Amino acid sequence: MNKFLRYIIVFLFGALAPIAATAQDTLKLYFDTGKSEFNKPTRQMLDSLFYNDQVIDNQTISVVGYTDYVGGTDYNNTLSHARAQYVTEYFVSMGMKPAQVKQTIGKGEVARNIEKQGGYQTDRRVDVILELKGSTTPRKPQTVVNTTPNPIQQKMNIATGQTFVLDKIYFFAGRHVVKPESMPELDKLYNALATNPGVQVQIEGHVCCVRSAPDALDEDTNELALSTNRAKYIYNYLLEKGIDNKRLKYKGFGRLRPVVIRELSAADEDRNRRVEIRVLSR
Repeated sequence: MNKFLRYIIVFLFGALAPIAATAQDTLKLYFDTGKSEFNKPTRQMLDSLFYNDQVIDNQTISVVGYTDYVGGTDYNNTLSHARAQYVTEYFVSMGMKPAQVKQTIGKGEVARNIEKQGGYQTDRRVDVILELKGSTTPRKPQTVVNTTPNPIQQKMNIATGQTFVLDKIYFFAGRHVVKPESMPELDKLYNALATNPGVQVQIEGHVCCVRSAPDALDEDTNELALSTNRAKYIYNYLLEKGIDNKRLKYKGFGRLRPVVIRELSAADEDRNRRVEIRVLSR
């Protein structure tokens, strides 16, 4: 069994973390009811493992999502796949090559002969099945990198109260989760804030193409709060990277502040579908 999994097992039995691994090299990641994202303890532990231990770069994985029996069949099939997809996106964002992921599937609800109120917590999970292929490569601890110009840091020099658009931030349609290709831009935002400790910002989410509601539907949470949840996703990312919460705020504006009043093209939609950073103080 490799070092990555041994680390998880030690943590599991020492601190009852929401992560487990079996002798068959299956990593089990547990989710809250109805959620397709890690809760904070799970995310923090995985981030710590990747940044301070090692990244799995000589292995392939299969990612399999499950739910408990609560909810209908179609809902659970969709949720199980969303959980698996989220885990795959996380592993890729942390350095795993997409080619190392053999499959990402959702198997719906786990059958139970005896039901209990609220379902079984152990059924709300994703199994990451690892196939070992040799040694792993150590990953360096997380650091602030300033070896190349950071365009976000340059943009952050605007006057207090002004905003700039976060370029190259891509969300999955109808969801508040960013695509893996967005991570370099989020890292630039983190680095800019880390190297300018006096700057306080507000993360502002905007959506397009909404006519009859104040905000768009977030398919992850089933709330009419997509712009807010997208801003909050970036807020939480920065918190987890170590930025003080006193320096951060987030807010969703829905369709209230469009750049283009009436979208007539895909380009118009992209201009309205955005995340902005407002400098509050420095």
